[in-house]
Amino acid sequence: MQKQYYRMPELATKFSFDKYDFRYLCENTNVPLNIFSYANYFILAERVPKTLKRIIRGVVSYNGVVELSLRDKSILLKNKSVVIHTATLSNIKGIQLLESCSRELLIQLLNERFEIDYVSRIADIDLSKCDAILINETNRDMIHEPNTPLPKGVTIEFDDLVLKNELVEWCKLQLGINAGKADGREHLMKEQIKLIQKEHPELGGSKLYHRMLENFQQENDTTDPLSILIEMDREEIIWGKAGQQEYRMSKKRFLNIFAEVKK
Repeated sequence: MQKQYYRMPELATKFSFDKYDFRYLCENTNVPLNIFSYANYFILAERVPKTLKRIIRGVVSYNGVVELSLRDKSILLKNKSVVIHTATLSNIKGIQLLESCSRELLIQLLNERFEIDYVSRIADIDLSKCDAILINETNRDMIHEPNTPLPKGVTIEFDDLVLKNELVEWCKLQLGINAGKADGREHLMKEQIKLIQKEHPELGGSKLYHRMLENFQQENDTTDPLSILIEMDREEIIWGKAGQQEYRMSKKRFLNIFAEVKK
């Protein structure tokens, strides 16, 4: 079985870097931080651009990798721990259950800044557009009451983090360690595309490529979250680490990966 993630204490035995190397990368790059969530419940609240409003898509039970917000990443690195209330779920296959949400709970958590529009199928959920608000089992619909305690979040420390398999090659690239197989390197570009698409869910593949090209030409790194772009034009991306490990990807291959990510 191919592992999907690795815990901090096992990095040193699995790879040619350890958790201290990874912490250095976390402190000096935009790499996202992740934890593993087992059988926790989350409200999926779709963000509405340029407003504080949320569209409630349902409550899910989830087993899988969860990405921390940039704010929580900053607090964790600064204070050595952070209390997580809201995050982003990484894999729709980790959703075990989909149900309705307590309106009373929503009012308590979000005031009136929400509307309810439940999805009918798990496949209809776009996780890249949704904040995942952690709740307790006692906060589920038909169980939560006005006097039920609100969720307090979960406290995590650096050793609670996991490193996604897709980011292993990125760590090696940044640390100057020999890269692995070609498919591992492509997983890294796929992860980059996922991160960009999360921030620009309204853009299709061609428009996203064009946005990346514009930003690259203007030396704007907002669409290079992993800091791996070396050169880019209308037909090709050169990425990796300049002068050391450089890889090429055609625009056509980029669009194919984008289509895989959107599924």
